Amino acid sequence: MTKRIAGAVGPGLERLRKQGRISPDEVRPLVEQAVGGRRVEAGILLVGAAN
Repeated sequence: MTKRIAGAVGPGLERLRKQGRISPDEVRPLVEQAVGGRRVEAGILLVGAAN
């Protein structure tokens, strides 16, 4: 399911990126539409963080 959601959201995200519109308020509707009402959680990835 994750690949399907990513595939559905990808083109819309690319369109927003080209327009310079990447705020959460701009992106959220794309994700909500792609998941079709299911609950999806995304965490924060920390790279190079120390304990």
